[in-house]
Amino acid sequence: MDTEWPRIPGITDMDTEWTRIPGITDMDTEWTRIPGITDMDTEWIRIPGITDMDTARNQLPGITAMDTEWIRIPGITDMDTEWTRIPGITDMDTEWTRIPGITDMDTARNQLPGITAMDTEWTRIPGITDMDTEWTRIPGITDMDTARNQLPGITDMHTEWTRIPSITDMDTARHQLLGITDMHTEWTRIPGITDMDTEWTRIPGITDMDTEWTRIPGITDMDTEWTRIPGITDMDT
Repeated sequence: MDTEWPRIPGITDMDTEWTRIPGITDMDTEWTRIPGITDMDTEWIRIPGITDMDTARNQLPGITAMDTEWIRIPGITDMDTEWTRIPGITDMDTEWTRIPGITDMDTARNQLPGITAMDTEWTRIPGITDMDTEWTRIPGITDMDTARNQLPGITDMHTEWTRIPSITDMDTARHQLLGITDMHTEWTRIPGITDMDTEWTRIPGITDMDTEWTRIPGITDMDTEWTRIPGITDMDT
């Protein structure tokens, strides 16, 4: 997927691509420009009511574990090139347009049980009333839609997702991906990676990503932390 993004006209490196948004030179530091946020890592802890991300994800109908759910994709050897293995896919950029039955991503997300609008769903995070306007707090950005639209060839990100065809809900859409038995080990197929868990440890100062999340004040386990979002008992649903 790292190499796949360059297929978008005018993009050679997604890492540097974000810098095209006016006033952004580094996405890592950019998040700190949102008023009241000094560190995005600790910012997530403001979501109330989360105790376990694994069970949170499991609320999606028919999913018991998101880790094992990806196993439905058959025959993957390298995640960078793997997306092209889905029958009839030559370019992931245009591929999303093939999912049928979706007219807009907002309504697609709204098929998740208990969610009526993803825009309003984010408002459950204390202090946020509208995620669309929330993004506008980043200096130089007035509208996230237009911010995304700076990617060559995209005029509206909301309608852009509508090009995907045969999907009636995002749960079954994921299930249509076809050969993975364990996403943890699957990443090891990328040349030079033997274990994604330990791979993160290459970041200076990090020895274990699992325990790294525990550095966020009040978090002892990221898996259980996500369950704090009010009204969520299982993220899958």
